[in-house]
Amino acid sequence: MHTTSGVQRAAAIARSSDPSLVAYFAGATASSVARTTELQKLIEQHMNLPDEVALFEKVGNLRKDYLAARQTVGDLKKSGDAEGASKAFAEQFEPRSTAYLAGVRELVDSQQKQSGTKLVHEAGSTMGEIVASVQRVTDIIGEISAAAHEQSMGLGAVNGAVNELDQMTQQNAALVEESSAAAESLKDQAVKLSGAVGTFRLGA
Repeated sequence: MHTTSGVQRAAAIARSSDPSLVAYFAGATASSVARTTELQKLIEQHMNLPDEVALFEKVGNLRKDYLAARQTVGDLKKSGDAEGASKAFAEQFEPRSTAYLAGVRELVDSQQKQSGTKLVHEAGSTMGEIVASVQRVTDIIGEISAAAHEQSMGLGAVNGAVNELDQMTQQNAALVEESSAAAESLKDQAVKLSGAVGTFRLGA
């Protein structure tokens, strides 16, 4: 596979997602510290069990590892150490990006199970988007991995594809939050409906 065409295809796959989704996980920059704090508050507000909080934190840590590996590859390429960059890509970036994707999938599966059978119809559309989005991330990882074996691989092209991958995983997490919000809304509606039915029966 030619490196340029592989990376371009990966970017095209990623761009097929809805760009309007808000990034859920904050990046490792100074301006993201506040957003990371907001994420933690959001988790504390919406997560009911310790296991749920732990899962979100796990995915956050996986993302940090993935970003660190990406930085290592970039630094080695900038220094002209192509061999070291290739080794770091295979030994660090590939396994960490795969682990990050697995964490996102686990997060999706967890939220889907919590929705319950009564919420499947309401949350079905969102879940379908999540599954499709995760598949696109898988495709991107495959394209990047294939491109990594080409000696003509350039830092700019690889970073562009990796950034697309990062955007996709952020969008996946945003979709998970949407499904959680939909589930919570249905629960509220069920409580209100139950109260209304009880009043009707008393009136009869």
